[in-house]
Parts: sequence; structure tokens; C-alpha cells
Amino acid sequence: MARRSFPDHYQYTNDDLERLFALANKKGAKLITTEKDWVRLPVEIRDEIKYARLDTVIENAFYDWLKERV
Repeated sequence: MARRSFPDHYQYTNDDLERLFALANKKGAKLITTEKDWVRLPVEIRDEIKYARLDTVIENAFYDWLKERV
């Protein structure tokens, strides 16, 4: 497994994407990213990259903790 990280809100260049696809092809792998970053990809390549949907669940205890501090 290979992993490449990019900063948050990174604007992927064509060179970045070409290198990622080349690495995936070399390793017989598929590209995957977060849903948040997937929507930032060029529309024409989105079908070639899968995304992981991440949901945030905030427990009620967090709101109690926050009220104590505000």
C-alpha cells in the first residue's frame, strides 16, 4: 500500500494527478480520497477516484462541556 498526503484545501495540479495515477497503475491499486477532497477534483476524473464518506457524530456530552466553558 502506498500513501500520499497533501495539505488541507490543497489545489491538485495536473502533474499531481498524473503522478498519483501512475503510482496507482504501477502498484495495481485504485485511488481513494475523502469526499471533501473528491469534490475538489476535476469533474472529468472523478469517476476514476473513489472516496470515503466520513460522518461526524457529536455526542450530547460535548454540548454540556461546551456550555460550561462559554
